[in-house]
Amino acid sequence: GPPMALPAGTVVVAYNAAISRCARAGLYARALALFREMRGRGLRADEYTLPPLLNSAAQLRGPPEAVAALHALLLRAGLAPHLHVANALVDAYARLPHAGAAAARAVFDEMPRRDVVTWTSLLTGLARAGAHGAAVRAYHGMVASGVQPDEFAVPAALSSCAASTALDLGRSVHAAAVRPGLRPFRSVGNSLVSMYAKTGALRDARAVFDAMPARCTITWTALIVGYAQNGRGRQSLEVYADMVRSGCRPDYVTFIGLLFACSHAGLVDAGRAHFRSMVPVYGIAPGP
Repeated sequence: GPPMALPAGTVVVAYNAAISRCARAGLYARALALFREMRGRGLRADEYTLPPLLNSAAQLRGPPEAVAALHALLLRAGLAPHLHVANALVDAYARLPHAGAAAARAVFDEMPRRDVVTWTSLLTGLARAGAHGAAVRAYHGMVASGVQPDEFAVPAALSSCAASTALDLGRSVHAAAVRPGLRPFRSVGNSLVSMYAKTGALRDARAVFDAMPARCTITWTALIVGYAQNGRGRQSLEVYADMVRSGCRPDYVTFIGLLFACSHAGLVDAGRAHFRSMVPVYGIAPGP
């Protein structure tokens, strides 16, 4: 007989699943095309349709109007009270270049409820936009409001401290991070090592590094580059030797740190040898 028409609710669920899959797979334009098709069929978006669409619109780095149009649509549909929708909106605006951070802040300020995701989206957006003072203030606002920063918020705050060489602020973020037991997260350890190294506090960088239960290429590289940038070339090379002994593979950035270290310490031959080992030993081509 004739195919049975599916109830609208079932079709919306199917579209939501497809849009979400596309967004997760990085097929952002496809996710937005599916939404246009869904609208063309007279189907209404719900609170599950919007977060992946907002993410897709922001990731495409297109005109801010795309995010603004989805914002208008979710306001009309009365979906703003859903925390995960509002969070996705803050995150989407925060990812936009130029005026995105201000728009994210405006949405944030209107939200009746905020959770760790809301604060982290705002904070990482401000840090990415280079509004480092505002990012650090947001971090302190987050702590003051009783929201525990997570393994995403702490690195964002620390990167802003490092970028503005605000060592005292960095120390206060570090102190706040140790309390909620975030130290086991490697992302937090890595950004602490990096922040201390960039602000010239090498003893602190080394102390955090030594206390970390597990390290990855990023951890080792942060310390190598930190010593190199602060004119401590020989220590940089010692850390590199330890890294190789530990079985951790260097990457392209590690070698930049090493070359820095060698040139500062006048160790041109050592630098040349390391540079030559890049391709045959580690399969790294000299160039990004």
